[in-house]
Amino acid sequence: MRTYKGFTEDLKATYGNGIFQYEPGKTYREEKSKTRSTGFHAAEYLPDCMMWYGLNDKSRFFLCESGGSIDEEDGCSMVVSTELTLIKELDLQNYLFNSDIYEIPPKTRLQISNNLRQEMIEIFSGTNIF
Repeated sequence: MRTYKGFTEDLKATYGNGIFQYEPGKTYREEKSKTRSTGFHAAEYLPDCMMWYGLNDKSRFFLCESGGSIDEEDGCSMVVSTELTLIKELDLQNYLFNSDIYEIPPKTRLQISNNLRQEMIEIFSGTNIF
């Protein structure tokens, strides 16, 4: 199952049972998977990862493959699995616009980036701030 996962800049997951270090391309395994308890947590939708790792210049996001025993939580896109492989790091600019960011004029890029940050802050906080 394709999923998304966020990390610190040095590919550490800092939520859950301590700090876990990841490497791209490597498959990790655990014995059990249970939401909010044990296993490798990821999300079906990239924006849901941003609840834990924000849109700052240091967070990194990966397309992953979740496998083995998979546990999903009702009402959200959280996926917990006994196997997780980091497939590809996502360039958020290209992911969002499906084009090379440098094809967009600099002034427009800045405006879009600022608007996206504001939207994500409002989504995360659940209120209209700006």
